[in-house]
Amino acid sequence: MSLKIVLAAMLASSASSVAVVNENCSNSENYYVKNQKNQETNGGFSVTLGSCEKSNGDLTLAVNYESDTHLRVKIERLNGKNWEIPEAIAPILNKSDGSAPESPQYAVTMNGSKLIISREEEDEILMNLDIAKLNFKERIIYFENEVGEDNFIMGLGERIQDQLEMKDDYPYTLWNIDQYSTPLDMNLYGAHPYYVDVKDNGKAHSVFLRNSHGQEWRLQKDVLSAHVLGGILDFFIFVGPSIDEVGQQYADLVGRSFFPPYWALGYQQSRYGSENVSAVEHSFKGFEKANIPLEVMYTDIDYMNLWRDFTNDPVHYPIDEWKSLVKDIHDTGRKYIIIKDPAIAEAVGEGYAPYDKGTEMDVFVKHENGQPYRARQWVGDANVIDPSAANAFKWWSDLVVEWRNETGIPFDGMWIDMNEFANFCHGESNTKMPAEWQKEYGLLWSFPCWAETQEQKNLLADMTWEEAKNYNWTNYGETMRVYTDSLNNPEFNLWNSVGGETKFKKDERRRDDGNEKPEHPLTYKTLDMTAEYANGANQYEMHNIYGLAITRMGVAALEDAMPSKRPFLLTRSTFPGSGSLAGHWTGDVAGNWLHMHAGINLMIQSQIVGNLYIGDDLCGFVNEDSIDEEEFTEMCARWMSIGSFYPFTRNHYGKGHPMTNIHEPWQTETVADASRFSLNAKYEILPYFYTLFHDAHQGTGAYVLRSLMFDYPTDKIARNTTDQFLVGHAIMLAPVVEYKKTSRSVYFPDDSVWYHWRSGIPVGEKREFESRIDTEDVILMFGKGGSIVPTQGSENTIDESRQNDMVIVAMANGVGSAEGKLYWDSGDQVNISDSFEMTYNLSNGTFTSKVERDEYSGSVPKISEIKIYGVEKEVKVSATSDSGNLKTESRYDSETKVLNVFIDISVNANFQLSLN
Repeated sequence: MSLKIVLAAMLASSASSVAVVNENCSNSENYYVKNQKNQETNGGFSVTLGSCEKSNGDLTLAVNYESDTHLRVKIERLNGKNWEIPEAIAPILNKSDGSAPESPQYAVTMNGSKLIISREEEDEILMNLDIAKLNFKERIIYFENEVGEDNFIMGLGERIQDQLEMKDDYPYTLWNIDQYSTPLDMNLYGAHPYYVDVKDNGKAHSVFLRNSHGQEWRLQKDVLSAHVLGGILDFFIFVGPSIDEVGQQYADLVGRSFFPPYWALGYQQSRYGSENVSAVEHSFKGFEKANIPLEVMYTDIDYMNLWRDFTNDPVHYPIDEWKSLVKDIHDTGRKYIIIKDPAIAEAVGEGYAPYDKGTEMDVFVKHENGQPYRARQWVGDANVIDPSAANAFKWWSDLVVEWRNETGIPFDGMWIDMNEFANFCHGESNTKMPAEWQKEYGLLWSFPCWAETQEQKNLLADMTWEEAKNYNWTNYGETMRVYTDSLNNPEFNLWNSVGGETKFKKDERRRDDGNEKPEHPLTYKTLDMTAEYANGANQYEMHNIYGLAITRMGVAALEDAMPSKRPFLLTRSTFPGSGSLAGHWTGDVAGNWLHMHAGINLMIQSQIVGNLYIGDDLCGFVNEDSIDEEEFTEMCARWMSIGSFYPFTRNHYGKGHPMTNIHEPWQTETVADASRFSLNAKYEILPYFYTLFHDAHQGTGAYVLRSLMFDYPTDKIARNTTDQFLVGHAIMLAPVVEYKKTSRSVYFPDDSVWYHWRSGIPVGEKREFESRIDTEDVILMFGKGGSIVPTQGSENTIDESRQNDMVIVAMANGVGSAEGKLYWDSGDQVNISDSFEMTYNLSNGTFTSKVERDEYSGSVPKISEIKIYGVEKEVKVSATSDSGNLKTESRYDSETKVLNVFIDISVNANFQLSLN
């Protein structure tokens, strides 16, 4: 089908000439379409946009038909600077070769000042961009897109909020920030200029703006607008039409999900404040004594000497004692992960190799004067790693490989924190804090970063340690510099996040009245916008992609350190494409019921923007002062039960947390029981979980966690259900998210058959369920009819679990059918073709196991049982395989309508069960 391109009223139909009639700009117009020749091709067209303000300059608008399911709209300056994201940091994958798509599913119309993109031969509009309302200056771009009144927009993360849908008339700021206690509805650690819009008819499309500058988006009924602080407008529009299809189409452009090792789906424990090796060991042993699954132990910056990367504290983490602990962890089949920060101590003349080599290899961000830029982080005065520097990857990789080998601490992955870039100063530091003062909490934050006067400089130079400890630094440390340049003080002020808010009140939403400056400028808790990078960019351009660049550097180092293993890295700061490289956690969440509940929305939002491997700090990194021990214990039990089913399941909390003695699940019987129930349930479905990640990595799947509305996009109740979620299509979780509640109602969309997961009993008309924290129903778990889920017996480590027999659970739909699949490999090897894939089908009274591909060289578990839910009457079972008849035993329960078939056969085998 050919593209429908209408350049109505402005553009002639001649292929060799595009004529424009536009005599004058009205008061409401900023741009208009000018005369342009020979700009139509099979792969798209371009026109020049004339500026009504000469100072702004003309623009080029190019429409490229990239594929049948997506197109690109690029607006940039005809003459002048057009900064774009370097593809070395964020590559554009699967680029078009310029030829016309065979069967495009969209039509492009240019009618007057409107660029309209719609579904081919349908009225549904995907983008309606008003050229006349464009504002396109060097430091501010503004556009409006009419999205229609039946919009349901999701994405534009990262933020934690009490609903999945974008809120009306509220600023959505995209500006990465080191955020404490993750306030609701504010910008957090990631910036994702990408949204999915689901219409009332259930069809979905999505839009990605490939621009790394700070942005503020706002939806006002049927108009979605954005202020962008520079660069160009580079839109990619994906037509779907299903929610899963837009996810796959987007992932094909920015990168499909990385494939986490199997062990990374297990339970993980961390704490900031493990003062010595014995504290980590105590936690590790606690899980073994309590018989709770544990797969990974972490150590935060506590292990470092003066909190410096590639060091160890010789007193509290002596190498021999530390190596012994890691050996014990590994001997039990578990893994060990350490943290790194992208700040290197400015240790002049101290013989600190990372600083000395970094200086020699020129890998640090620069001040405008060409000298290394000084920030402040945990190490005190710090130089900032420049991941765009020519030698940065080699410098970092050499450090990782050498330190891992020389210390004999064979960590299995890394955790990159503070990579927004997070700064304890608001901009540059021109003061020098003595190194021996660095570990004193108060001085790290309050010691002045900027001395304006000679008097202040003299005071700092002459002050002793005792004087510094007792000095009131408020007038210095909290002073915000006044900037007048266009980078640090741009024409448009973003609403930059306010830290420390844990409760959201609708009557306290902030509004931009056009006059009042936001409380926090761009430099708040990060670098000056004028800081310079080796690739020619400033912090102004690099800020939102800094974390992605550091992530790419970190993954490359792990590949060098452990070349035979899939790299595992966690990053706090993200941008589109981050999820193709690493996992992500949601930062310093507060330990309260609100954050626990709203966190479910953030998990789903993360799936939408491509961060599939996601989790939060279970039970909260930050304490909520209003919660006592009794309430905290119940909340933690509930949170552990929810987080057990997140892809990344980790309990992590901060130094000085008042609930330190009851925060980890083994420390109280109540939380231990809840954790044991829910983690065992997750471990049982790990073969299914792992298969979901494989499908997303290979492009045959889109999401791992799902909102109900993903599967039921026209269901109004499903769209607004925020306290239930799906793992894949087959498993639904319904947690309790309120204090002292022991039951809850569950919403089941009407057109599906649902089963209580553990018993196999059909839900039927039942909607109210008991959920007590001392039972296996601490989180309610249901299976969807029509699904087949491979399961495996749970043990306290994944290595042990993978040795167990498998049980295949088939849940019949209304016509007695179901289907599913399994992917299996060694769990962590780079070559994922060394594997096998199975499909399962139940239909017409026959269960079939089929080998789709088998190139696996490892040991294979057996299937010992097939469970079939929804069998209406007792049947006679017979079984055959490629080798002939199989011996089986069966048991049927007429009350639950569950058929259990006991069998002994390898998982990677073709066989059939006939149910007569």
